[in-house]
Amino acid sequence: FDRHKITVEDLLTTTWVMREQGSGAQQMFEKALQSWSVDLAQLEVVLVLNSSEMVKAVVEGGIGAAALPELMVQKELRLGVLNAVQVIDQRSGTPALLDIVQPIWKLKHRQRFQTQIMVAFENILHNSIAIAS
Repeated sequence: FDRHKITVEDLLTTTWVMREQGSGAQQMFEKALQSWSVDLAQLEVVLVLNSSEMVKAVVEGGIGAAALPELMVQKELRLGVLNAVQVIDQRSGTPALLDIVQPIWKLKHRQRFQTQIMVAFENILHNSIAIAS
């Protein structure tokens, strides 16, 4: 894609490079497709790879599109070798931005000492959640 915004229908008109079945990235993409009323079988999948690094390399080579976590492609986005797109749902008559959101669970022992690093990490998580909301 050379655009920054695409429609759900545009997902069906490109070739896709996917992670293997069962990977976290693939599961989140499949859930997003389902919420967008798109069946994975409708996509033209040309490669299925077992590593996100391999997926990035293939997509950088122009083979197709992929759905990967934003944190995993930050460097490539800054360098301009990959582009991120927003998916817009225009089927309802009112365009709506569609996001793929992966929940994060924070687990900690209530009675254990919390180091400054752990507290700082917790603050980062809370600030990230506030920005994304």
